[in-house]
Amino acid sequence: AAAAGLDRAEWDRRGDGDGETAILPADTDLLLVVRRFVAELDRLLTDHNEDHAPETRIRLRTAATIGTVVLGGALGHRGEALIELARLLNSRPLRQALRDFPDANLAQIISQSLYDRTVVLELGGLRPRQFRRVLVEEKGYRKDAYLWLPSPWRPEDRPGIRMAFPRLMPLPRPTTGFPFPIVITRPEPPAQDDPELPQHPEDRAGPD
Repeated sequence: AAAAGLDRAEWDRRGDGDGETAILPADTDLLLVVRRFVAELDRLLTDHNEDHAPETRIRLRTAATIGTVVLGGALGHRGEALIELARLLNSRPLRQALRDFPDANLAQIISQSLYDRTVVLELGGLRPRQFRRVLVEEKGYRKDAYLWLPSPWRPEDRPGIRMAFPRLMPLPRPTTGFPFPIVITRPEPPAQDDPELPQHPEDRAGPD
């Protein structure tokens, strides 16, 4: 986080088994969360995995969204953003991405709202072609989301997609009351063979 320009001391963090949920301050630079933080995670995972035996390899699923979170209370933090985050993290497309690309150390999925605030605006070199739209259907949740993987996701895997960390530029600070960005990371088991990375139904080729 520090290498990405983020201060974890300002995060509201909660351990969740082998993962972590973090609620970031409302004025957090979203570009740092969407790209630089994930790039640093991938760099550290690459260093670890190259220096250790295959059975000790670590792979991560990461998810991020923006939304209002009510902190504290008898039942802990609550809010629709936390529910959305859990659905994204446990979604089939995110798990499938790591199965289809066994050389990838992590897979990232972001919500439509976060995509609109960062990727659509092409901040800091982010481009829509770098992400793949997928449909997430989990426990009554049904929304579009966007997948990103590091370099193992080659352009030939889908025309127009190029996987490279873009040059980073600062994002203007949001106004007071901007919803909280949230990030989850969780280790992923070793890859298993699986034939195809899921795509959004509208992006699939129809029959001739």
